[in-house]
Amino acid sequence: MHNNCSGKHSGMLSLNSHLGASPDTYMSPEHPVQVLMLDAVSAMSDVPKEQIELGIDGCGVPVFGMPINRLALAFARLGSPDGLSEGRANACQRIVEAVRKYPQFLAGSDRFDTRLIEVTQGRIIGKMGAEGIFALSIPELAIGFVLKVEDGNIRALYPAVIEALKQLHYLSEAEVSELATFHTPAVHNWQGTEVGRIRPDFRL
Repeated sequence: MHNNCSGKHSGMLSLNSHLGASPDTYMSPEHPVQVLMLDAVSAMSDVPKEQIELGIDGCGVPVFGMPINRLALAFARLGSPDGLSEGRANACQRIVEAVRKYPQFLAGSDRFDTRLIEVTQGRIIGKMGAEGIFALSIPELAIGFVLKVEDGNIRALYPAVIEALKQLHYLSEAEVSELATFHTPAVHNWQGTEVGRIRPDFRL
């Protein structure tokens, strides 16, 4: 309950209950829950299951490795599920509607993931991941976008995401201003004194 992956595990256990499977090994790659999850990831990303790298997440469950352009495709389909099966398309639409309506349940009231949805009024939906990755969907444009910080450090992640969206004209100046604390976050020393700011420095 205290782990930051608790929501993911709640979903897995809910699926497990629906399947009537044993909950004891739901984290095993061979368990029906994980098999169905791999099927879904493969269908959304167009990466054959046998080509998806399996690792173990920090919370103990399988994690799926793929090129970031395939992850971007999956997020594009999340927001614009044309071409998917009817059941999967309906599921994608329900997820997007739920996240737009209750963004605070995605990451909490003050996190970037939540604020991005609130500031754009649900036009952009995104989620950070481990090792400096952020994936998002712009449903009305059928766009998926993924940014990866090469060394995995999250410190540069949000400034880089906002700057990229700004340069691509997916965020307005007013929206960038509302997200300023994530775009150019202050750096404080141990006395609480602001000693600098993190600023994105790149051109797309």
